[in-house]
Amino acid sequence: MVDEGKPTLPKSRRTARPCPRPVGLRRSTVYSEGILDRDRAVRRHEGERHRPHLGAGLVEVDETEIPCRSKNDPVTGGGGRSHQGKMLIVGAVEVQDGEAGPGRIRLNKVSDYSADSLHPFIADNLAPSATAKTDGWSAYPGAPSVKHDPHVVGKMAAHIVLPWVHRIFSNLKVWALGVYHGLRRKHLQSYLDEFVFRFNSRRTRDAAFSSLLGIAAAQPPVTYKMLVSQGAAA
Repeated sequence: MVDEGKPTLPKSRRTARPCPRPVGLRRSTVYSEGILDRDRAVRRHEGERHRPHLGAGLVEVDETEIPCRSKNDPVTGGGGRSHQGKMLIVGAVEVQDGEAGPGRIRLNKVSDYSADSLHPFIADNLAPSATAKTDGWSAYPGAPSVKHDPHVVGKMAAHIVLPWVHRIFSNLKVWALGVYHGLRRKHLQSYLDEFVFRFNSRRTRDAAFSSLLGIAAAQPPVTYKMLVSQGAAA
């Protein structure tokens, strides 16, 4: 039975919009930039503390881009690796033995696709002696501590050469559009961290929840501004 003295939420479309008044919270606390940013901050903290390198075997590495969401950004344009109106991302995916499927993943935002941006990503995320399978982009050769296995795409579809990293990119874009209706540049790395966490813990949901609960309980109180600031420590 419903208590008539208390406000209730509509049965249809249970979203964040009607929550603030009945629950007694501010809108910024309920919306995705509130509750979800706390979640992202905790996950970013876990990622920094417990982030072993991707395996010493084969790792697919490639770049992609996502259109900017803000109306103040330029309209997306230009083919290939054009930066116009786009947020640039580099990703890496472990390839299981026999190319049976993807293992763990890493995603990072980058300012460009130069060696100065791609080499640090490879050094931070791939284990020494790992083999980086790429599309032959000129910025990859010379990356420290890894073997480079270039496969020039040419006129062939990129997902034929690098199937797993492009499947990850595809899932990321569908997730970003379907859940958030596009991503904002300001919080891009937080969104990527959330996607990486969810994907890498897809087979250990109970362990992931316990880990998050323990990390969250150990953190001191934080303000909303601390949660959404790009460089805030979780």
